[in-house]
This record gives sequence, structure tokens and C-alpha cells, in this order.
Amino acid sequence: MHSTRTRASGTRTHTDRTRTHHHLTTLDTCKTAKEAWDTLEKIYKTRSAAKKQQLKRELNNLKKSPSEPLPKYIARAKAIWSDLLATGHDIKVSEVMLSVLARLPKEYETLVAILEASDKELDLDEVQAKRLHVEQRLSRQEEHETSAYLVRESKKTPNK
Repeated sequence: MHSTRTRASGTRTHTDRTRTHHHLTTLDTCKTAKEAWDTLEKIYKTRSAAKKQQLKRELNNLKKSPSEPLPKYIARAKAIWSDLLATGHDIKVSEVMLSVLARLPKEYETLVAILEASDKELDLDEVQAKRLHVEQRLSRQEEHETSAYLVRESKKTPNK
């Protein structure tokens, strides 16, 4: 059940009083403590199941926006994963990884290929490390290709 939140002064907030009042009206019809407990359990199980379904949909629909940095995208995936675990859903990191990799834009194809070819099960932190490695490698490759192009072009231009 939710813990009671209080202000620094020790008084309960309006939200807490409303929530408590709501529960009291729900429990007014209960004749025994067991009946009240069962009623509250049913309410929270239903909410928990609905929350679990919502989080599963969020994970399945998770997509990196073009301007979003990869670390932020992975942090969103981690937050959803953590919330799913908190609802009691036993989701493996490999399932989260599949969702994360499946929704990366085309510019991450090389990274996805490397990660999918890996023999070991990766976690979200390893994706960050591999991303840095791949980006550095691609950057060096682009610099080399640019230098080679400039050398070829300078040889084509006759000296005056």
C-alpha cells in the first residue's frame, strides 16, 4: 500500500486525505477486516495488472527519436524495465535488449549488427560501451576516407 506522505510540518497533503477518504468510502461496506483486506487487494491487483500491461506496451513501442541521445534512450528503457520488475513481471534483460535494438534508427545498423552477432548476453550498459567503440571506429574510418579522397583529388588537379 502507499505510504502516507506528509509535509515538513507533519500535516498530511490534500492528495493523501483524498486517497484515504476514497479508501474509507470503498471499505465502508466491508463487515470484517478480512473482507476489507480482500477488497483492497483486489483493487491494487487490478491496478498492478493494468500498470504491467501499460509498461509492456511502452517497452514494445519504445523508439529513439532522431534528436535523442542514445544514453537517454537507453535510460528510458532501463526505467521501464525497472518499473516492470517492480510490478512483479519477471522480464529478462535480453527481452529489453531486443526492444531497444529493434527500435534504433538506420544509422545504428552497424552497432545493432555487432551486438546481435555477440555470443554473450549483453546488458544495457554494454550497449553504451559498444556504441562508443563503434562510433570511434566509424569516425576514424571516415577521417581516413576523407584524407584518401583529398589526396586523390589533389593528384587530379594539375599544378600551375
